[in-house]
Amino acid sequence: MRNEITPKQVMNGAALFSLEEFLLDLFSEVKTSISKDDLESKSKKMQDSEYKKTVNEVFRFVSEICFKAAINSQDLRLVLERKESDESEVIRKTLISHKQHIALLRAHLLRQVRAGLDNGLTKRQASKQVIAQNKGILIDFFRKSAKKFPE
Repeated sequence: MRNEITPKQVMNGAALFSLEEFLLDLFSEVKTSISKDDLESKSKKMQDSEYKKTVNEVFRFVSEICFKAAINSQDLRLVLERKESDESEVIRKTLISHKQHIALLRAHLLRQVRAGLDNGLTKRQASKQVIAQNKGILIDFFRKSAKKFPE
């Protein structure tokens, strides 16, 4: 994570922070947080395969939580309201440990919406445009990460 960039800088365009950069930063952080030694596979080849699968699954989970938090998702709030849930505890810990990622992503998305508004779109149109643009980037990144492990 590039600590020198602030959400305010991203919002006002003083610092560039793309969705691709967010995904690569997040993937790198997830990858370094998971040790191959924690996996129980016997063979090296099996361990590498299991490691890649685990990293991709954790990355997808963390990125989904970050996106839901960045857009203030109602379904994320509902899960968090279940105080006794193990799931809500994992999500809370994820939100805490990725606070900076979430803030930068929110700023990036809001900047894109503001650009749409500046171009004469309604808030709804601008939001739909941002969703469409970013959905393609996300799907492409997930496909690539499943095939070729980002370094």
